[in-house]
Amino acid sequence: MLPPLRSDLKILTGPSDIDGQPTWLLYDPPRGRFIQIGWPVFEVLRRWSLKDAAEIMADLRRTTPLRLSEEDFVEIVKFLKSLELVRPMREADLQRLSSRCCTRQINPWSWLLHNYLFFKVPLYSPDRFLTRALPLVRPFASRAFLILTIMALGLGVLLVVRQWETFVTALKGILTGEGLVALGVAFVVSHTIHELAHGFVAKAHGCRVPSMGLAFLLLYPVPYTDTNETWRITQSRSRLQVGVAGMLAELALA
Repeated sequence: MLPPLRSDLKILTGPSDIDGQPTWLLYDPPRGRFIQIGWPVFEVLRRWSLKDAAEIMADLRRTTPLRLSEEDFVEIVKFLKSLELVRPMREADLQRLSSRCCTRQINPWSWLLHNYLFFKVPLYSPDRFLTRALPLVRPFASRAFLILTIMALGLGVLLVVRQWETFVTALKGILTGEGLVALGVAFVVSHTIHELAHGFVAKAHGCRVPSMGLAFLLLYPVPYTDTNETWRITQSRSRLQVGVAGMLAELALA
């Protein structure tokens, strides 16, 4: 008897892999993670309601060209259990999950020692704001705005060339205390726009954006936006749009 799958799991169509083979995504809502699976695992999950390994394998042989061995099936079950995608059926399973949860609750200093290379601190849940504000920012993705930005770039370059000495003198002012403060403010504003751009484009493609905050790389803080749901986007071009949105927004601001 197979353990039941968790009822909150969702199976979504995923992007094709590098060989052009179809893939699927197992969406784990509580953890906000997407697990990419191939055809054999997908076909097994489709028949999981049969609750018996022998029946599932027999149905696979009867209706598909797949020929899974018992070892293959056992590995699939282990894979699902290791990711906690099935519900525990026995007391031993519950105890194992409980002990696993306890081991995750470690001392903060120990956690910092083991995770100082990279960790995230969520500060804000922007999903509602992005949904409401999306219609207001759509014009910035239009052809007209692109043309205006290019015209502004051309005008800026022309003015700098005509007043080069003034431009160079102004740059030296950055090294003063007032200039460094202004540079810090500009840095915060540009990075905020960068992260919002990721969020708005992800939202435009129907994805949820659960958090924004700071990610620490070797204890150095950098802003981040959680766009994990872009895994559910099947078109690679659309995923690329989310990825480059921040850089394009900063270039337009510059």
